[in-house]
Amino acid sequence: MTGQKVVLDANVLYGNLSRDLLISLFAECFYEAKWTEEITDEWVRHLLVNQPKVTPDKNRSQASGMLPRPALEQKPARSASAFR
Repeated sequence: MTGQKVVLDANVLYGNLSRDLLISLFAECFYEAKWTEEITDEWVRHLLVNQPKVTPDKNRSQASGMLPRPALEQKPARSASAFR
């Protein structure tokens, strides 16, 4: 593991090619990927709307079962002062 931590958002997990590439690089320890269950719900929801024949259960369970565990427990809090 390189020590680089990256939060993968729904926009990069939505597409098959980018998701497969980023998850493969994570699995090979090129970086440490993180995402929340909320991020997974977002890309799965959009995938089902735009491609109703796709069943994302395989991708969801595969991503959830990875070690080291990529899922963040909760969304990082933003304070109002961060935008000033």
